Amino acid sequence: MALEDVKLCCLQLDSDRITDRKKGSEQLRDLLNNPTIVANLDTRASGVFNWNQVFHSARTFFLKEAKRIEEDERNKPCCSQTVLTNRANLKRAAAALPKLVLNKSSLKAPLVSGANVVELVLTVLDRRRPYLLENFSGDFLQVANKYLLHHPTYYKEISPENWKELMKICIWLYENETASTDKLTLLKVVEGVVRCSRERESFHKPSSTNKVLCSVAKFLKKTLIRSSSLSSQYGIQSALLSLLLTFTRVMSGEWRNLLCSLSEETFNAVLAMWEPRSSSRQTHWLQYFNLIILIHHPQKDGEASGESEVKEDGMHWRRCLHHLYQLLVDYLDQLATKGRLGGTGQHTIPPLLVQLSARLCHKIFQDSGGYGVLDLTQVGSSLVEGTQTNGTGSTNSSKRRKIEVGLSPFTNMLRTEGCQVHFLPWYQILLELLNSYAGFFDFARCCLMLDAFTQVLAECRQSLVQDHILRCLKVLAVQYKRVCTENDFRRGLEGANWMPVWDRTLSLVGGKQCSTCGLQLLQTLIETELINPVPSVYKLFYQGRVDVTEAALSTLLTLITQLPPPKYFKNESALFSNEQMKESRITILHLLLPVPNEGVGGMSVLSLENPSILAHLLYCLCLHDPTCVADEFKRILKYKEDSNTKDANVEWLKQLENLYSFSSLVSLLPQVPHHSGGSNTKRRVERRGVMVMQEQHDQVTNRLVAFLNQLDSENTFEQPNGLELSLKVAELLVTFLLLLPDQRLEERLCAVLTLVTSGLEKLSKESESTRWHSLLPHLLSVYHLYLPATTIAEDLQDEETKNWSEKVREKLVPLTPPALYTLIMNLARDTLSKPVTDSQLAARSSFTQGSLSDSMELDFDLSGGEPLPARNDFQQFEDSDSNTLPEAVNEGQKLSLDDVSTWSPQNQCVWAGLTWLTAVCPTTSNLDSPTSTMNPGTTSLHQVINLVFDLTENTSLEMADIGMILKFVESLFVMKYSEDNVEDGLHMVSLVCSKHSADPQVAVSAVSTITALLRVNSVHLSSESRNNVVALTRAFITKLRSGIYDQSVSQAILNLSVQLCKVDSLDVWQRERSGEGGVCGQIPAFLSCHNHQLRISAATKIHCLLTKPYTSDAGCLDKIFQELYQAVLEALTLQDSVPDDLKRDETSGRVSGFCLTLGIIALHSPYLRSRALFALCHVVPEHKVDPALVARLVSRVAEGTGSSMVKLMREELPYLATQWVQHKHPIAEFPPALLACPDPVSFLTTYRNILLPSLLECDRSPALEFLENLAGTCGREAKDLFADNFSTLMAHIFPFIAAEQANYTSVSKARIQMAKKHYKLIEKELGENFSDHMNLHIGKVIAGVVQLAHNSELMIPGELVLAPNPPHFPPVFIHTTLSFIGRMFGENEPLFATLAKQRSELQVVLESVAVGVARSHTPPAARQALTALEVTIEAVLPCLIHHSRAAAPATVRSLIHTLTTYLPSLVKLAPYLADYCINLLSRVCSFTMENCPDQFIPIVPLIFARLLPLSKTESEVQEMCIKALGDILKSEHQGVQIALAALPPLPSEGEYEYLSELQKTHEKLAEECRGNMLLREEVETFLTLSRDQIHAHCLAHLFSLLEKNRSQVAQLYENAGAGRETTAHCLIHRLVTLASGNQEKVALEACRCLGKLGPASLGSSVFYIQDPEHYMDKSGDAESEATHKLLTELRRYLTDDDMEVVVAASRVLQKVLATHTGYTTLCHLSDATKQQLLLLTPVSAPKAKTTNIPGLDAIRYQEELTCSEKWFSGEGKYETWVSGLACTIIEAGYGSDVITHILPVCKIKVSQK
Repeated sequence: MALEDVKLCCLQLDSDRITDRKKGSEQLRDLLNNPTIVANLDTRASGVFNWNQVFHSARTFFLKEAKRIEEDERNKPCCSQTVLTNRANLKRAAAALPKLVLNKSSLKAPLVSGANVVELVLTVLDRRRPYLLENFSGDFLQVANKYLLHHPTYYKEISPENWKELMKICIWLYENETASTDKLTLLKVVEGVVRCSRERESFHKPSSTNKVLCSVAKFLKKTLIRSSSLSSQYGIQSALLSLLLTFTRVMSGEWRNLLCSLSEETFNAVLAMWEPRSSSRQTHWLQYFNLIILIHHPQKDGEASGESEVKEDGMHWRRCLHHLYQLLVDYLDQLATKGRLGGTGQHTIPPLLVQLSARLCHKIFQDSGGYGVLDLTQVGSSLVEGTQTNGTGSTNSSKRRKIEVGLSPFTNMLRTEGCQVHFLPWYQILLELLNSYAGFFDFARCCLMLDAFTQVLAECRQSLVQDHILRCLKVLAVQYKRVCTENDFRRGLEGANWMPVWDRTLSLVGGKQCSTCGLQLLQTLIETELINPVPSVYKLFYQGRVDVTEAALSTLLTLITQLPPPKYFKNESALFSNEQMKESRITILHLLLPVPNEGVGGMSVLSLENPSILAHLLYCLCLHDPTCVADEFKRILKYKEDSNTKDANVEWLKQLENLYSFSSLVSLLPQVPHHSGGSNTKRRVERRGVMVMQEQHDQVTNRLVAFLNQLDSENTFEQPNGLELSLKVAELLVTFLLLLPDQRLEERLCAVLTLVTSGLEKLSKESESTRWHSLLPHLLSVYHLYLPATTIAEDLQDEETKNWSEKVREKLVPLTPPALYTLIMNLARDTLSKPVTDSQLAARSSFTQGSLSDSMELDFDLSGGEPLPARNDFQQFEDSDSNTLPEAVNEGQKLSLDDVSTWSPQNQCVWAGLTWLTAVCPTTSNLDSPTSTMNPGTTSLHQVINLVFDLTENTSLEMADIGMILKFVESLFVMKYSEDNVEDGLHMVSLVCSKHSADPQVAVSAVSTITALLRVNSVHLSSESRNNVVALTRAFITKLRSGIYDQSVSQAILNLSVQLCKVDSLDVWQRERSGEGGVCGQIPAFLSCHNHQLRISAATKIHCLLTKPYTSDAGCLDKIFQELYQAVLEALTLQDSVPDDLKRDETSGRVSGFCLTLGIIALHSPYLRSRALFALCHVVPEHKVDPALVARLVSRVAEGTGSSMVKLMREELPYLATQWVQHKHPIAEFPPALLACPDPVSFLTTYRNILLPSLLECDRSPALEFLENLAGTCGREAKDLFADNFSTLMAHIFPFIAAEQANYTSVSKARIQMAKKHYKLIEKELGENFSDHMNLHIGKVIAGVVQLAHNSELMIPGELVLAPNPPHFPPVFIHTTLSFIGRMFGENEPLFATLAKQRSELQVVLESVAVGVARSHTPPAARQALTALEVTIEAVLPCLIHHSRAAAPATVRSLIHTLTTYLPSLVKLAPYLADYCINLLSRVCSFTMENCPDQFIPIVPLIFARLLPLSKTESEVQEMCIKALGDILKSEHQGVQIALAALPPLPSEGEYEYLSELQKTHEKLAEECRGNMLLREEVETFLTLSRDQIHAHCLAHLFSLLEKNRSQVAQLYENAGAGRETTAHCLIHRLVTLASGNQEKVALEACRCLGKLGPASLGSSVFYIQDPEHYMDKSGDAESEATHKLLTELRRYLTDDDMEVVVAASRVLQKVLATHTGYTTLCHLSDATKQQLLLLTPVSAPKAKTTNIPGLDAIRYQEELTCSEKWFSGEGKYETWVSGLACTIIEAGYGSDVITHILPVCKIKVSQK
């Protein structure tokens, strides 16, 4: 009957009779005040009479009443006051009825259709209806503010055009000040429009934000600057400030430049709004200024970059900052002056003020350097005190004042005022500076702060101030340690600088002052190793100077793991008693676990404040050496710090700074994280050294049991805090049991868990109003007890930390009482149980856990693709019209599904209980298993899932219910993975989303839940689960395309797409595209969206699309690049009309997204790098992009690849130049900034040698004309360019001419003709010099031809072969070209034989390929270099037998040196390339041993020395190395066998266990060739090894020889005498040298050998051992002796590991041997040395010069050599100084024709030091 009355009233409201409408409105008002009727209307379905019909009737009533009143006023304009009052009452009554209906229908959830509310509000606020607007705008602005802009149900129905119209009318009403409107309400509505229109911004539809919000900036600027009445309108000011903050916050990611301009123009007006009292206005003011300073000057990791700053007017903005700084300084000074911080009042300032002050100080201090002075106008005291000024913020005072700024004045103030309480705000600011702006504090600033803090700490006597000083010192210690490691000479000074702080802190803590802060500082100083503690520090603890709090436990744990306690503690208070010495570990144990009856004080449970740290402390007391687990406990303490609650506003500001860093391209590009098992392996190795002392273990266990017994005896667990204490004891026991198992402690743990259960049962029986608040903290403790460190483990990606949580559950679950399961299950059931209909029960009856039907299919409408198989009870929700938002008005805006802390205590308890049950409940099969360890009556996971399923299928869900369901599903996915659980979880997600997916918060939470599944268990998913995930994703994407989702959902779907790329192959994902949107929902779609934040976020995640860079499908990568490039290119163009004020922001945002995307492609895909870099170059002229921005990005790409911008661009320049010309751009327009050139002329001049060959390849213009233009720009002639690039040009031309001769069809005729044309052009330009250049540079030409070889065959399956810069040819084609060039020379022998005759030309080729291998830092470059090396080997080896046998020793040695030196780097780069290199080495060795074994014998030690380290167990090329060594050991040549026998014995143990067979072969060979050698002969053989060839196993063998042949040691000292070194002395010298080396194992074995060798007679000989190779003939002159020494020394550098050194030594030797002195000296060297230097020796002997080489004139000579700076080393390295001085003397010259040639060697050494 009640609803019938409501219907009757609604009919009366629609009547044309006034009395009927009046009667109906009064009756309806009375009925709606009845809660029963309201409740009935709340439950009405959509197809029957409900709230929509009621609101429609109220709307009709209002419009009819308004029309009647309007006609009455028009007909009777002149009337009495009584009539006017009656009309006003009628207006209020007419507007009140719709408001009443909205109020009653929104008590639980907004139940009136949003379209109806929007239509009514916009009807009233329509300027085309002036009467409604004038008389009712105030009422319906309130409706808009309270309802329309409060609920997503309402404001999501507003179209962009309606948003724009609403904004325009609000601004119009504010400016025209109508009588019925209130400015405060108008501003709140404008603020709501700003917030809601931004939230409802659609991903798929074009941006509407520009149209809606572009007028807000102008409105704010006009209102704040021009309004003269603001100073007297406090409320309007506050509302404007709130609006300005909201507008700045929501648009900070899009309109950065506009916001900077707005903030600078309105700065003074906003500055005048400062509120000194704590209020919401002060909060908004602080948040606003903190935000705009960040927008102007973002910083990354504590460092600000000028490249990312935005300032419209630099000088004006600096003045603004100075006035803000002045205001804050004056405010703090006034607080101190007026005594507001004195006495017992508040001593600190709000955190927001601290953050703002720190950010402002950082900026101003950074600009001023160490010291600066601000000269500015005095801010009036009225502004500081809060008295209002005029709208512009100016004051009547125009006085000038100067303020000293900078760190130096700040530290001076710290020294003078730092001991006073009023200085506490500055300590807060300084602490924030140290924490958040670490990059600002370099070594000098850290020292400055340390000196000031040390002085203040010594003088301060107030504990509150001391606490703040200690907190600052704690953070400063971390920064100080960081900067100290940057320079070696600073080390060693650290402890001395911090010792006064250490001593003072010890004194304070020992006096029980500042205990917590002091202990934390002591712990930090120990951890950072700034202080090396001494055992006396333990006095703090065992003498009872500190309480056993959490801080004390943490410090003690750090101290024990760094400095184990001594065996005894000295009891100074018992000097003359028997207890003077106490065992230290027992003393510490009694301190941690006190028992009253032992005289250690009363019963204390302080040590249980942190049970985890206490358990690890007890564990350390059981270890023989606690330092072996120091790293493990550092991670525990770090987790304790990271688990603190984070400020959401601070996190949002950090995200904004990251956005600006990526947008301005000043941040390092995101790298793909690499996870390996190395850390776990290392930790396992460290744990091998952990030795538990059983006696100590028993003592700790007994003490712990006694401690628990004492707690029981005193009924401690029965006290009010007994449940909390029980949980802490349980955590202590389970942690200690995981470290050291014990049966007694397990029994105690079971008893404690029973106590926990009983305590929870008592709390659960309390009244409904109090039990949830009482249960919540304890249920959360139970949750964290069973699930420790779960979140931090996911963040750290540390498998061992994750496993710790599993171990905890494995230990606790069998001991958990069944009553605890039942209790938590009942708590969850009481909350989640809702009435279920018969249809829901029928639907649920077909579901049974673990028995899924194979015939079930997903009922999804998959448009654009075939249906995927899945279950038929999944619900389709992409086309559902349900927009129900189940939440009450008072909770809708507060509850967040992702933030559990916003839920009610009851819901938080249920969430914790469900998550706990998910983690600990067994499955039905495990529970029924005979081997199950679970207690009878334990709840199964099946029961929990059924409970949540029942809730999911209910039709009356609330938002909290949805949150609990989705959180439960996430825990099901993450903690209890199985296919059944995954299917159940996906089913629940689908059921929830089928009804409530229209709510963005539900969509975000659901998508995040699926993302969590993929992130944790993607590799385990079955194909059916993957298909279901894809189907659910497509359903969300369908709704995303419809435009109902906002940016938060778009971001969540982007994260899901990123994870899906790792699970689903690209082909399947592309096949499952939905609808006409194409790639909507995929990463490329986000790159082209209109939202800048989404574009940047998507760009930082595109590396997930780029598969492994060297083992991927080229076609797949090509397709990915095409999609990405088209997406960002589309976004680069402004397609919609953009206001002029926003063009700068839109353009910069789109350009940054384009550049960032291509930069990440270039970084992560070497295959696509060239194309990405060209796209970046091409965008400069095409879209007028700033070259400096592109150069900044390329620098970040180069940093990510370990290179530099110039080096990277130089490598890619041939390709870039070719593409540039092919795209019809003049080469002079190429961006010179990308190669660090100031202008195009400099670019062309510097890189002409690279550009010329590449540009000739294009041949887009007449060659001669092109050459003349290039030559003219560079200031050279065409023939000079040809001469400079002769070898490169000819190397590019010859293969094409050879192709014509060999009739190769793979090369086009046009390309051959072009090459012939270039050949003729070069020949014509050079004329007669052409032949001379050919003869002179033949070696370089051949080297260039060889380097064009490219092998496109795959070396491993799935390898991605990157083609080098053109031209390139197959190896077979290169051999054909070499044969063609050989025929050109007219010789009957191979080309390389001709080169060998010229000697130096063959050296050029060998050196060139060696340099190519040495400089290969990427797999493609190394592959190319090895291919060139292979071609060289195949061409040169046959020549060594028949034509160039004399050159064989040097050639073979060079090849083997090249093949062995760079093997370790190849192993790190790509193991398959190292295998390729070893294969080449085996071919060279086999060929040499077979055809010229005499040349192979001297190289045997070199090969074994370099291959043995790669034969270790963990080596990735172990098999190939062992095979290569085995092939050498199988040689039948007698000389090779003798050389092999002379090698030290091969290792076969430990890391070399796989060499056992080779060792046996070598031992057998040594016995056959060497027989039983004397000790002296063995030692002499050992001394023949170079230092690089000596490894630990060689010295171990020597040790065994000395031990077995002790009687023969005396023979080593025979023939001793003055000036004669015996074998023993040489051996001692060698061993001492090895013992002082950096290799620990070698040094240890060398020391053992020295000890076994015994004492030596120091007077019998000189210990300066002369190498025979260093011997100089004393009969010659000084220059001959120096040349002799020079040749023998430089010969060693020809096999150096550094290729730069090899090249420099080769150049020097070639020049020295070209002199008469050098050639003559070579004739006196050994034959082996001559053979090694053959390729560097001239063919004919050089003639002696009659005149000496002139040096400097006498005056210049004296100036150079008498410069005092060059004769003192200064602070640099000694070796660098010596090398520099040598260069100076050599350059001065003294007439030698040899010595001046060694400069390259000296200079290369200087550059490497």
